[in-house]
Amino acid sequence: MRLRPRAIALGWFASAAQLGILPFRGKDIALVVIVPDDPDGLSAVEAQLSGPALTSAIAAAQPSTMR
Repeated sequence: MRLRPRAIALGWFASAAQLGILPFRGKDIALVVIVPDDPDGLSAVEAQLSGPALTSAIAAAQPSTMR
């Protein structure tokens, strides 16, 4: 069985990175990608990463249709 994302959600994480969420069929699992705005900014994003911060960022992400 091949899983394919149907839609994505986009948002920001700690105003220092972009966040993308790719839910898969059935919406039981999703791939969450966090990309720092600054090429050298990974350590700053990691320092702000926590369960509550990630939960908040995911909840605030806005749905977007894949093209």
